[in-house]
Amino acid sequence: MYEIYCPESAYPFAANTYVLSSQGEAVVIDPTVPKSTVDKYGLKIKYVLLTHGHFDHFLELDSYTDNGIELLVSEECNRAIRDAELNCYRRFFGRETVYSGEATLIGEGETVEFGDTQITAIATPGHSAGSTSFVLPDAVIVGDVCFAGGGIGRYDLPTADYPSLQQSIQRICALPPSYKVYPGHGESTTVEKLKRELNIYF
Repeated sequence: MYEIYCPESAYPFAANTYVLSSQGEAVVIDPTVPKSTVDKYGLKIKYVLLTHGHFDHFLELDSYTDNGIELLVSEECNRAIRDAELNCYRRFFGRETVYSGEATLIGEGETVEFGDTQITAIATPGHSAGSTSFVLPDAVIVGDVCFAGGGIGRYDLPTADYPSLQQSIQRICALPPSYKVYPGHGESTTVEKLKRELNIYF
């Protein structure tokens, strides 16, 4: 069994941060809140994961990796967080901000365990080349692939590709209808609702 928390970030433009808890261990996905915020849950953080490499999804990453927590990312995401053009800091702020710490690569079908729970990484490119969704026993965390209400990720940013995004949406919507869907921004939804709202892609 596991629980999901979504602590509020101090950054108005930040992506959702998801803290997954199982038997006292945690995985943090898309860290836009500092480690000190997550520490208040009293959990041992095993890993930090990124759905993709845009700046608004890793605003507080250093506060985790500087404290020895292992970062797991796709190969393309690892490239993006180290490049100010690909991570969009340059585009939106004119800044050359990049991540320069260590990372471990994770790819399609690989799993991460915390407590008694397992996460499976699936490639869902389109919003960016390195976008990855994380599948849990009854839920999926999708980053900016799609959103509650029928929205989809932007495909006008570096490495974005609309046909790939369409295929990724279809992949998410092929999961069981009852699965909860946790997007990078906004409220959660279900696969059943998403498929109905995004019927244009089917």
